[in-house]
Amino acid sequence: MQSKKENISIIEDLDEFQNQDLRILKSLAQDKKLAKEFLDGTYQIDFFKGKSFKFATWFLQHLKIHDSLPTQRILIENYPEQEELFKEIYIRLHLIEFDPLEFGYDLEKLKNRYAKEQFLKMEEWIVALGKILGEENSAKNAVREWNKSLTEINAPRVKKKAFFEIQFEPLITVGRDSFLN
Repeated sequence: MQSKKENISIIEDLDEFQNQDLRILKSLAQDKKLAKEFLDGTYQIDFFKGKSFKFATWFLQHLKIHDSLPTQRILIENYPEQEELFKEIYIRLHLIEFDPLEFGYDLEKLKNRYAKEQFLKMEEWIVALGKILGEENSAKNAVREWNKSLTEINAPRVKKKAFFEIQFEPLITVGRDSFLN
């Protein structure tokens, strides 16, 4: 049993883990249907980060082989070299709040984070390819264009407003609720 002091330390250390990852892992650990859907779907283990990634790898591997959700004890007995990781993750899963109705929302956030990371890695790939091909200047230009495009994609869209005047005296205008709209 954990003391209050240890629990506080663990809660303060949650930043090392991604809360998004933990919410998804908790849902997978509690709901076999969601876990199977994740395993059989277009989702990737690479969505997770750090220790959550390692845990998800072992957890989903067990599910795939045995077609059952593994408990902490089952994982430790089958993979004793990972005992500390499993204990740590299960403590964190116990502490994290999760609402099953938010699974889709949380998964979407996880996918978006993964996609953003992949886009950012593209810059490194372009530079490396430029070096290999001896086209470093072209690669730098391509990176500038790539970053410019990403900035434009992520830029907030401003809705432009217009005022339509049909007649000055008397003032007649067209707006949202008019028959001329």
